Amino acid sequence: MKQKRWRLGTIGSKFTVMFVVMALVLSLGLCAFSGYISWEQYTSFYWQKALASCKLAASFVDGDRITSYLETGETDDYYHELEETFRSIKREQDLIYLYIFIPSDDHFTYVMDVILEGEDPSLFSHMGDTYEYTELEYQYLVPDMQAKSAAQNKVVVLENYYGPGVSAWAPVFDSAGNLVAMVEGDMSLDLVIESISDFLVSAVAVCCTLVLAAAVAMSLITRKIVAKPVARLTENVLNFAREDTLSFPKGDIRTGDELQTLSEAFGKMADDIGRYTRNLEAVAADKERIATELSLATDIQVSLLPRKFPAFPDRDEFDLYAVMQPAKVVGGDFYDFFLIDPHHLGVVVGGVSGQGIPAALFMVVAKTILKNQLMSGAPVEESMTIINCRLYESSASNVVVRAFVGILDTRDGQFSYVNAGQNPPLLMRKDSTFTFLNSQVMTPLAQTEYVHYRGMELRLRQGDRLVLYSEGVPGAKNDEGVPFGSDRLRAYLNLKRGSEDLQGVVTDLCKELEVYEHGAVREEDITLLALSYLKGDRIQAELLVESKEEAFFRVQQFLRRQLEENHLDGFFYAHLSVAVEEAFALVVGRQGNQGEILVRCRVEERTGQVTVSLLYQGPQENPFSQLTSVQEDAVSFIRRSVDTLQYRYQDGRNIIVLQKTAK
Repeated sequence: MKQKRWRLGTIGSKFTVMFVVMALVLSLGLCAFSGYISWEQYTSFYWQKALASCKLAASFVDGDRITSYLETGETDDYYHELEETFRSIKREQDLIYLYIFIPSDDHFTYVMDVILEGEDPSLFSHMGDTYEYTELEYQYLVPDMQAKSAAQNKVVVLENYYGPGVSAWAPVFDSAGNLVAMVEGDMSLDLVIESISDFLVSAVAVCCTLVLAAAVAMSLITRKIVAKPVARLTENVLNFAREDTLSFPKGDIRTGDELQTLSEAFGKMADDIGRYTRNLEAVAADKERIATELSLATDIQVSLLPRKFPAFPDRDEFDLYAVMQPAKVVGGDFYDFFLIDPHHLGVVVGGVSGQGIPAALFMVVAKTILKNQLMSGAPVEESMTIINCRLYESSASNVVVRAFVGILDTRDGQFSYVNAGQNPPLLMRKDSTFTFLNSQVMTPLAQTEYVHYRGMELRLRQGDRLVLYSEGVPGAKNDEGVPFGSDRLRAYLNLKRGSEDLQGVVTDLCKELEVYEHGAVREEDITLLALSYLKGDRIQAELLVESKEEAFFRVQQFLRRQLEENHLDGFFYAHLSVAVEEAFALVVGRQGNQGEILVRCRVEERTGQVTVSLLYQGPQENPFSQLTSVQEDAVSFIRRSVDTLQYRYQDGRNIIVLQKTAK
C-alpha cells in the first residue's frame, strides 16, 4: 500500500513563485531601463551644453593671433581679455575645464587653460605644456580635427582624475580658413550619477514592496481559483479511473473558466460511457459491451494526442512526426511534443502499464502532468523528479509509467533527456548510420516515490535524427509469435536513412510492421516519434528547399540568421541576399519549378568570407550560358555584387558558388 509522505508544493504556490520571479525580473528590468534612459538623456544634455560652450568660446578666439603666443611665450591685452571671457563662460556654464590648444599629429600644446577663483592651480596646465594623445583622442578628437569640425560624437569619460564627465571641442580657424587651434571644455557628471543612483534605489524599493504585496494577493487568489479546483478535479478523475461505477460528480467545480469546462467535459464523458454501457447491457452480450468500452478508451487515447502535421510549419530548425496505433485491447501508450518557449522543444514517448479504460484515463493524467511540469522550464531531471512524485501520489497500485522525456535547445542542438524505463532511442548522425542511444535507463515513473532522476545530454548537429518508440514496435509479432526485434528495427531505419521525408519514413515503418504481423493480433500499442535537427552551426549550415521562387523566403530567413550569428550587419546581408536571390531564380528557371535546391552557407571567421552554394541534381548544364538579355543583366548584377561567382559539376550535381568578404 502506497503512503503519501512528501509533496513538492502545490500548483498555487508554484504560480505564486513564478509570478514573483517574473514580476521581480520585469521590475528590475524596467528600473535598469529607466536608469539607462535617464543616463543617456542627462549625458546628452550635458554634452550638448559643453559643446555649445566650446563653440561660443571659440567664436571669441582670433585664429590669426592665437598661435603667436606659443612662438613668443608672451601675452598681451588681447590674451588677458580673452582669458577673462573664457573665465566668464566657464563660470556661467559650470565647466570643470575650458582651454585652448594647438593640435599636432600625436599631441597638442596648451595655449590657455583658465582658472577660476578658489580652484587649485596645480590641477591646470600652463602655456606651452603638451599632452600626448591617448586612445580616446585618436578615436574622437583626431577624426574631428581632420574633418575641421566640432565634436560630432558624445564623449563620456567614467574614469578620470576629476571623476566622470563629458568632453566636447570646437575648432578655431584663421582668416584663410585653416584650422589652427581647438577649444575644449569638460563638464562633471557627479550630480547625474548621484541623482540616478538615488532614483534606482527608490524605484527598486518600491517595486519590491509592490511585488511582495501582489505575491500575497496572488497566493490567496490562486489558492481559491486554481489550486483547490485542480485538486478536486484530479481527485474526481482518479476516483473515476479507479472505480467501476462510471460516476463523476457534477456541479462541484464552479470557476467559470477552463477548469469548469474540463470538469463538465469529464462529466459528459462519464455520462456517455454510462449511457452506452447501460444500453449495451440491455441489448447486447458482454462481449459487445467490452468492445464498446475499449473503443471509447481508444478514442480517448487517440483524441488527446497532437496529430496536426507539420506541427510547427514556421520553424525550420527541426522537423518531427509521430504516430500512435492502438492495440486490439487498448493500452496506455502516448506521445507529446510542444514548445516550452521559443527556443526549447519538449518531446515525450511513454506508456501506462495495464490496458482498458483505467489505463487510457490514467494516460490522460500522466500526459497532462508531464506537459504542465515541463512547461515550467525547469531542467529535465528536476521536472522528472517532481512528475514522479505527482504520479506516485495519483496512481493506483502496480500502475507505472514508462517514458522517454527530452528537451531540445533549438538554437544549438543541445538535447537533455531522461529515460524512465523506456526503450533506448535510435540515433543517426548525418554521415553515419542508426545506433542505439545506450544511456542510463532509470526507474519508471510512479513505481517508487523517492527517485532523483539523472539527466543525460547529447549534442545534435544539422542532419542528425532521433527515433523514439514504445515497446510495441520491437515487440510486434508475426503469426508464428516471433517478435520484430530491435535489430530488425535498426536495419530498416538504416535502409531509409537517405530519405528527407520524416513522415514518409515513419509511415513506411508502420506499414512494414503491418506486413510483418501478417494479420496476427496486435498485443501492444505502437508509438513512434521521429525528430530531425535541421539547424547548422554558425560556421556552416544547410537548408533544403523546393525549386520554386516562393521558397526563397525560407532561404532569406536562413541567410539572415547565419549572418546575424556571425555578427555581419544588415547592409552586407542586403547585398548578398539580392545576389543569391538572382542566382536562385536562375536555378528555378532551369529546373522548371521542379526538384529541390540545397542551399549551403559557410562563414570563415578569420577572413570574414561568406560562401553561399546552390546545389541541385540534374545533367550538367551551365546556368550562365545561353542566357536571355534579362538573364544576362541578372548575371552581371550578381558578378558586381559578389567577389567571386563560379559554376562546377560534381557527383551528379550542378553547383553555383557565390563568395563575398565582409569589409
